[in-house]
Amino acid sequence: MKIKPNAFIDMDGVVAKYDKNIMTNIYKEKFFLNRPPMNNNIKLVKKLIKDKRFNTYILTKAFITPKCEEEKREWIEIYIPEMIDDKVLVVPWTVEKSDFINKNLPESQYTNNFLVDDHSPNLHNWEENGDNFISIKMLNELNGKKGTWKGLSLKYDDCYIENYDKLTKIILERT
Repeated sequence: MKIKPNAFIDMDGVVAKYDKNIMTNIYKEKFFLNRPPMNNNIKLVKKLIKDKRFNTYILTKAFITPKCEEEKREWIEIYIPEMIDDKVLVVPWTVEKSDFINKNLPESQYTNNFLVDDHSPNLHNWEENGDNFISIKMLNELNGKKGTWKGLSLKYDDCYIENYDKLTKIILERT
């Protein structure tokens, strides 16, 4: 039996609005919980969750602050209640997302793994893991200006249906 492909969706800058002053605000109480949602991308994730052709996960890094993971999980419960808890993967700050997946989701080596992220270094690292690790950059109002990413991309302000169609086409063409 063929294993369904995995769609990993980053949180910060993809479904939760990125705060360009994150390093000065990171220790504020409820900082992660109070992040505004990126509604188009929330709708995109909800549509992906309903699509049973692949497994959809939230894959986010936990900053080195006491409440980060707890607040991120609570944020997801509020804005994406359809996302079951075992599909929310919180990566320690010092660990690469791809290394975390290889260690904690060993079946990922037998299928394609798609990462939608707004941070180019995460995307480059992801693709270095092998041919079954495919990166897609979510272009938002803060990134994509330096030209370091030349690969696949989506735009945060495009209609979620358009992004869903584009993303599912990418996944299905490579599966």
